[in-house]
Amino acid sequence: MKKNHLSTETLVFEIISAIAALFYMGLQVYYGIVYGAGAVRIVMNVLILILVYMGLTVLAIYPSALTDCRARSVPERYANIRSAWWN
Repeated sequence: MKKNHLSTETLVFEIISAIAALFYMGLQVYYGIVYGAGAVRIVMNVLILILVYMGLTVLAIYPSALTDCRARSVPERYANIRSAWWN
C-alpha cells in the first residue's frame, strides 16, 4: 500500500537528506583528489550511497513491502517488492 500523504516534516527531512547526500558525494570527490584515491573507489562509495538512499526511500513510500513479508514465501515477497517498485 502506497503512502499518499507526505507531511511537511517528511518533505523537509527528505530535502535535508538529499542535501546531506550531495554534500557526502562532494566530500568523496574531495577525498579522492586530496588523498589520491582511485576513481573506482570514489564511484563505488557514491554508488553505495545512492543505492541505500533509493532503498530507504522506496521503503518509506511503500512500508508494506517490508512489514507484511513474514507471512509469505520468498517468491511472494519478491513479487510484492517488485510490484511496489514498478507501480
